Amino acid sequence: MSFRRCSFAFHCRRLGAEWVGWKFKAAYMASTVKEYEEYMALLDSEDTRIRPWLEKIGSHKWAKCVCGPRMYDIMTSNCAESMNNVDVSAREYSVAKLIDSLRVRMQQWFTERKEKAEKTTSFLTKNVKSYWFHFKVKLGNSGACTCGEFQLSHFVCIDAVAVIGFRPHLSCYDFISPYYTRHYWYSTWSAVMHPIIDPSSWVVPSNVLSIRCKPPLCEKMPVGRPRKSRIPSIGEHRGTKRKKCSRCHVVGHNKKTCRNVIPLPTSL
Repeated sequence: MSFRRCSFAFHCRRLGAEWVGWKFKAAYMASTVKEYEEYMALLDSEDTRIRPWLEKIGSHKWAKCVCGPRMYDIMTSNCAESMNNVDVSAREYSVAKLIDSLRVRMQQWFTERKEKAEKTTSFLTKNVKSYWFHFKVKLGNSGACTCGEFQLSHFVCIDAVAVIGFRPHLSCYDFISPYYTRHYWYSTWSAVMHPIIDPSSWVVPSNVLSIRCKPPLCEKMPVGRPRKSRIPSIGEHRGTKRKKCSRCHVVGHNKKTCRNVIPLPTSL
């Protein structure tokens, strides 16, 4: 399984077009080429430069209908950003301490998810069992559906279950990818992570001991405290909250810098 290139509708702003985020999202989430072309035509109506720019990147890198099966359905970098946010304090550690901190956190997560998988008694995982696709299925032995979700997700829909129910020798579980089963879920989190042993117990070859590592070449640190917050990527929008004066209730400054004239209260 591989990661499809992350896609953000914000990048369409580079072309100077109007906000077309929902059309772009509908295009890359389309399950069939026909549906994909319909939404791409809507993008063409907004700006004819959008399609050539996206196709230059490669539709197989971001469009769901042409990426093929066995592609993990993650369209954003939220996983990496969440991991980056969790380890904010650990970034200041040395390399050895940083690796050990990541090992402790990953070991904790693996243990929690492994225990959750052990308590599951169903054939499929809990989240997948309650998730069903609604679409029309072609009769026959092709194992395909008209919308394309069946081929991309390798998971049956309610209509497919109804068709399989008329054939006693078939089971709906035969048409579901084994990656959705409890067995694979448990196997994913069954890995063992060993802590870093004491340096005195390390067996280091002589040719490695003879190497003297020079310090890395780095530029002079700027004056002030180093930046800890993440730098937003190109096109990423972060809403900023404007300050409001508590004295005159006008947006744009605070009470200390307020120079507006406050009218006196009218006499009763």
